[in-house]
Amino acid sequence: MGTYSQEDVTIENLIENIGEETYSSPEIDLIEYFRDYPINLRTADAQELSQLPGISLLIAQRILEIIHSNPLSKISVICDDLNLSPEIELLLEHCTINIEPEKMKTNFELASRSRYRDRLETVKGLENGLYKGPGGDIYNRIITSYSNFETGVLTNKKSGESNLNEFTSFYAAYNTSNTKIIIGDFYADYGMGSLLWRQFSYRKGSEVISPAVSFGSGINPYRSSIEFAFFRGVSASHSNRIGDELRFNISGFYSDRSKSATIDTINNIATSIYTAGYFRTESEIEKKGKLNERAIGFNLDLISLHGFRLGINLLNLNYDKAIISESSNSFRGNAGTLVAANAAYNFSNNIVAFELSNDAKSNKNFKFGFTHNGEFADFSLSARYIEPEFRSPYGYHFGEFSAPANEQGLYSGLLIKLSKKMRISLFADIFNSISRTYTIPSIVRGLDLFSEINYQPDRKSKFTLRLRSDTKTDSYNDLQGNRVVDLSRKNSIRFEVYKTLSKELSGRMRCEYAMFKRLDNSLNSEGLMSFVDITWRSSERIRLNFRYSLFSTDDLNSAVYQFEYNQPGIIQTIPLYGKGSRILFGCEYRPIEIIKLQGSFMTTIKNEVSTIGTGNEQINSNLDNRFLFQIEVRIR
Repeated sequence: MGTYSQEDVTIENLIENIGEETYSSPEIDLIEYFRDYPINLRTADAQELSQLPGISLLIAQRILEIIHSNPLSKISVICDDLNLSPEIELLLEHCTINIEPEKMKTNFELASRSRYRDRLETVKGLENGLYKGPGGDIYNRIITSYSNFETGVLTNKKSGESNLNEFTSFYAAYNTSNTKIIIGDFYADYGMGSLLWRQFSYRKGSEVISPAVSFGSGINPYRSSIEFAFFRGVSASHSNRIGDELRFNISGFYSDRSKSATIDTINNIATSIYTAGYFRTESEIEKKGKLNERAIGFNLDLISLHGFRLGINLLNLNYDKAIISESSNSFRGNAGTLVAANAAYNFSNNIVAFELSNDAKSNKNFKFGFTHNGEFADFSLSARYIEPEFRSPYGYHFGEFSAPANEQGLYSGLLIKLSKKMRISLFADIFNSISRTYTIPSIVRGLDLFSEINYQPDRKSKFTLRLRSDTKTDSYNDLQGNRVVDLSRKNSIRFEVYKTLSKELSGRMRCEYAMFKRLDNSLNSEGLMSFVDITWRSSERIRLNFRYSLFSTDDLNSAVYQFEYNQPGIIQTIPLYGKGSRILFGCEYRPIEIIKLQGSFMTTIKNEVSTIGTGNEQINSNLDNRFLFQIEVRIR
């Protein structure tokens, strides 16, 4: 088992690898849930195991094949046999178990988390009274389980909101080896995700293989505080065999919930779906719960023991007001049915898959994926073609743009496993929009190139070198105010060292340089960021963490993004730009076995400015100080 600090670094790196420059709270919630309630390798299927970041469907299948042939296999031996990285080994150790089903404990368990976050400076929205509630974020969550039953309740209030339960989520679930029933809040991910997928999943990063072929795990309880892209109602799924060589999975759901939207009351239409999740000002509060959505979903998978897989899923959406929106994330109209069909074939150490989708207006989305898992190298290939008007509000897209619309591209990834100690990750993605985009009045073209070398001589050390070059169409106003469309390029280089210095002390250092350039030479900007991160654990009860970052960039174009996973349940992506420093201090104290107390303090200091932030979030200072306190209780 790795130390606590190793586990923290592993989770931060894994989330950063799959979601660079994105906010990935649901992925954190998923990992932390599996740490508390591990996946049993004796009963899991490949789709469930592949939910863990960095574990492709093909790797998940091979892990389970080893377990089924030799149930006493240890994680370390499996990872050696499959030449998996030490990070994946650590994740498997913390998020899976390997015991006979009849020996699993059925005792009552309770896990609760309460958190308070605030800032020392007063933002403009609170100072001028535009925010209707007090400052401070307040979060509470309780999960209970007994045998095959689980319940969860979550409440959340953001700073400036009035009510402690501004967002409330709940569910009750019953789960056996072949049947699952959920009442309350849930999400669904089916097939390759064109219609239904969990939000904030894989984006382009150093996890270069898994995203090419991903299949959903079905219906699962919703445990996140993100206030959109989930369903509320009842869902059920069942899995069984047809003869000796064919298995089927069937599931369906009904959801009825209110969504936030901007309403044109004269024409009785919704002009946009509101997904920011803040309800502080009168205009924000006016949007809350103004649009009713009823959804019916269905999925059927047929899986052959010979490696074939066929699936079909349907999603019917019905709204009480027509949605007239230009957003590529939004449904259009009052009602309609989306349909997707997928197929896959697993042979030797290869898997090939495709999915064809039809939205409510008969626009098309096509995905193709291939992965090969070899002893010394893994290879992935992914192609996509999505018509400009394709709209799938719950769909997932692995590509350049965040929404599954208006894009075609070809992605290729290569993982070279020189040894378990040294790995080289590469990807190339060439893409273009099919028509103009909302922000750029022309076709957007681009080439994204990535390379990373990881050298991990032992569990106590890791060295990383990353190079990336992203070239794509840009739009801006020149000095005369004319709109210009041209190519821009952002290059970056990162070097990082992680070292466990002793049983109590570990450290990490990162340096990153970014350069942004418009190819007509109208703008060149540079940025540099470095940090030192130290973790000290004096005993099983006390842990301290300190990070000091320095940054200097010419503007936001050359900003350097920094991930911070300083407390369980929270990961932040901080764009560091301008000139200044950032300090993070975190501590954890476990007075007794069932209780954890956690706290952190973060401060950003920007030089040569008198204010930080914009709009209602502006503060009249060059200091931005924030603190957090959290208590966790776990009763088994």
